[in-house]
Amino acid sequence: MTTKSVVLGAGGQFGMAWEIGYLRGLADKGVSLRDANEFVGTSAGAQVGTVISSDADWDTIWEEQLNYEREEANPLTDDDLADLFQKFDTIARESRTIEEWINSESELAMHPKVDLPETERLNMIRNSLGNAVSGWTKGLKIVVTEVETNQRRVFDKDTDVPLVKAIAASSAFQGAYPTIQIDGNHYYDGGSYSMENPDVSEADKVVVLAADLPVLTPFSLSELIEKMEERDQVVHLAKPNEEVMQILAKYDNNTMNGAMRKEVAEAARKQGQQDVDAIYAFWH
Repeated sequence: MTTKSVVLGAGGQFGMAWEIGYLRGLADKGVSLRDANEFVGTSAGAQVGTVISSDADWDTIWEEQLNYEREEANPLTDDDLADLFQKFDTIARESRTIEEWINSESELAMHPKVDLPETERLNMIRNSLGNAVSGWTKGLKIVVTEVETNQRRVFDKDTDVPLVKAIAASSAFQGAYPTIQIDGNHYYDGGSYSMENPDVSEADKVVVLAADLPVLTPFSLSELIEKMEERDQVVHLAKPNEEVMQILAKYDNNTMNGAMRKEVAEAARKQGQQDVDAIYAFWH
């Protein structure tokens, strides 16, 4: 039997809204990727992977993820985010090895901009999931980075880590949110290794949703897809179209600004409807 996977990359509020909108647009035209055997989520993609692998219907997901007005302040101003991206660029430029690069990201993760107790952060994540999610779903994999080892880790239903903690860890954007402690170690955004981490997937067919942000990571998406193809996996890559990216630009490219969610999701939904033939041909 051919196994199928959906890989959901990082991208803050922007990435979350685009992924949900794009997937619903496909579903509008009769192509559901929610029947995948596996969902790999990184950062924002961890939350998206959780809700789309649940039993919730699309109307519920749309209402809870996009229409519900969360009491969640944008943690970074436009200038804060620009400064953080500059730090990422400096780390990428000055690191002599992959290990040094990820170690610098780990150090950044231990000095977050936002001073937030872990219990409060976990409550924010729990509230953002809505009422449809009750726990780990089969096939869900969430990617994080471990500070103590600088290694990528993958949490799933068999790792004995609470789902909300796993999502919070994967979403602990280095330099912005505090790390999450699990069994005495500190964990943060899986996007420090790769924004998408598609090579975590073990499926035969893989659809990768990538927010296509100008962030350098130790392992590029093209490099990891090439690695997958060498393993005889087939990959379809989807990225936001120009209309979606123009909306992000209107919000000064601040991917963490939740005010753009509805607008991005609606444009992404239209994009998904337009892309349905290509996705159908790949998926079936």
